[in-house]
Amino acid sequence: MRMFAKINKEGTIISFCKVEIMPEGVDQPYADLGEGESVMEIRPTKNLEKMLAHEIHENHRVDTKTKELVKKKTEKKKPERVVE
Repeated sequence: MRMFAKINKEGTIISFCKVEIMPEGVDQPYADLGEGESVMEIRPTKNLEKMLAHEIHENHRVDTKTKELVKKKTEKKKPERVVE
């Protein structure tokens, strides 16, 4: 399995896909790239292989310095107060 992330210059994942088979001569699955966008092939791990593509897209980003997939930092939200 091969994995690809279409990212912007900040490392935000615009699109993520897992590919079992690609046609000969095709290096990556994205035909159109916007300004400042690029495609990175991501090294699959057992953990990533178990995750759905949308889960990786929502919970990860690409560190533009190391070119590695990293988990997004999650902000802890304060519980909402219910006022009656």
